[in-house]
Amino acid sequence: MPSDLDRLRLELAREIDDPDEISAAAYTLTRAKVSLAHEVRTEITAKFSAEIDNAAYLRSAQRQTLMQAHAGLNWQLGAHLALVGAYAFNDLQANDRRAANAHVFTLGMTWTP
Repeated sequence: MPSDLDRLRLELAREIDDPDEISAAAYTLTRAKVSLAHEVRTEITAKFSAEIDNAAYLRSAQRQTLMQAHAGLNWQLGAHLALVGAYAFNDLQANDRRAANAHVFTLGMTWTP
């Protein structure tokens, strides 16, 4: 069930970069991101996000796409101490070829005075 602490966010952006420098590549950048933070229990918050960025170069047929997904849990152990676990996936493609992807797991503790 949704609570007052849940947050849903959608971000959309379009950027045109046409620099004056001859050596710099002009491009358009399109970005979309959706994120959700959900209070599972009073002390546990789940966070999810997905993002896609696409760069299209203006003076050539070159493209680059970055897709990212993230999931995490934050367990507040006390007033100042939290246990944080997260998983992230990144996939970078350039010109219809998979260039690189990564899986990242993190586990840590945070202290907030």
